[in-house]
Amino acid sequence: MVTTEVARPGANKGADDKAPVAKQDDADKTRPESQIAKKVSKTRASGKLSATDLEVLRQEQELARIRAKSGKPEQYAKKRRQYVPAELPRPEALESSPSACNQVLQSPRVAMMFLTRGDLFHKDTWRLWFESAIGTLPRSALRAGTCGPDWGLDRLQTVAKNCNVPANITTEMLIDAQYLFSVYVHAPPGVEASDVAPLFRRHMIQRRVVASWGTHKLVEAARNLLLEAYTDPLNARFLLISESDIPLYDPLTLYTQLMSEQASRVNGCANRNTDRRRWSWRMRTERLRAHHWRKSSQWFMLMRDHVKMVLEDEEIYRKFEQYCVEGYDKDYRRNRDCYSDEHYIPTLFAVNGVQTDSNCGAIGAAATVWEGGPHPRAFEDSEINPWLVEERLRKSGKSCNASRAYQEAQNMFVSTVTGLTE
Repeated sequence: MVTTEVARPGANKGADDKAPVAKQDDADKTRPESQIAKKVSKTRASGKLSATDLEVLRQEQELARIRAKSGKPEQYAKKRRQYVPAELPRPEALESSPSACNQVLQSPRVAMMFLTRGDLFHKDTWRLWFESAIGTLPRSALRAGTCGPDWGLDRLQTVAKNCNVPANITTEMLIDAQYLFSVYVHAPPGVEASDVAPLFRRHMIQRRVVASWGTHKLVEAARNLLLEAYTDPLNARFLLISESDIPLYDPLTLYTQLMSEQASRVNGCANRNTDRRRWSWRMRTERLRAHHWRKSSQWFMLMRDHVKMVLEDEEIYRKFEQYCVEGYDKDYRRNRDCYSDEHYIPTLFAVNGVQTDSNCGAIGAAATVWEGGPHPRAFEDSEINPWLVEERLRKSGKSCNASRAYQEAQNMFVSTVTGLTE
């Protein structure tokens, strides 16, 4: 786990997450529970179904009755008819990295992609975090970039020119003064650069959508972040983060861990406990079948090759865009729920045979605590303490020793703050 969610100081977490709901018209005779009730009565009278089958129908009736409270079937059907496919630009990479230091050393970076509802809640924490990485380079990259057999003083001067940290770094320039991470921020279209903290102001992407919870727009927003981050040819790992997250590890440990991993943090393996009711027969294509249905964390870490696979896909994306939606489904005559942010990427992995029998324990890159409800728990300021971080959120186990990872990472970097020319 590399990040965790912390509530915004002074804010009521989740208060603005809930969309307004319409009242259910009691006179509406087409509501799903009424239709299913008729089906139950008919099948009970025919005697063709077993007691178990009838119990399933009764449970489905109750579930439909509860879900129908969130709006009229006609309203959901109308929303479904308003399907407008998103524009899906093809991935393109620049010839060289925007970071002159990374380019001259060919040193890879981790792309940190913030998917936000506006400003980031913990900008002061992130400012201190990025500040601690200023001028830091992997020893291996510096050695490989300066110790070639044909390189002399000119090469050292070139590296020093591009990698020395300038004096008097402003907050807006702080992220660009470190060479381990690149940063990309997706905020709603109405958010201006001046509305965002100076630390992140220069890193907002241009392609932005209104990404509401539970909608496919979350996938579109994540895709826009991937599209922008992919342009830097030296971005090797792609980490999706929310505005509520704070880092659980220092920059050196996080960078070392992610760069050492050779698989995306996505669970592409089959699991019999995955809810197949979210699958729809209308999503089926020549390549996509029900047995490909997968579920994984929204907060992923992707390898560069896998990012390209996501950005080049249109077939599977369109099926999710059109049919993985929440609301009343006239074909099923009941309410359905389906959340693309949990299913699209792992299902795409399965369709392409990627990580279908490896890294099956991948649970994303965020430490989450689920205590009921659709959102993981967000910890309040008063709850943050060393025990929570060390014992509950970092969760060192047989496959990961956090203390050892930290100690080893501290010896794998060199600082250019004191000057490479000294």
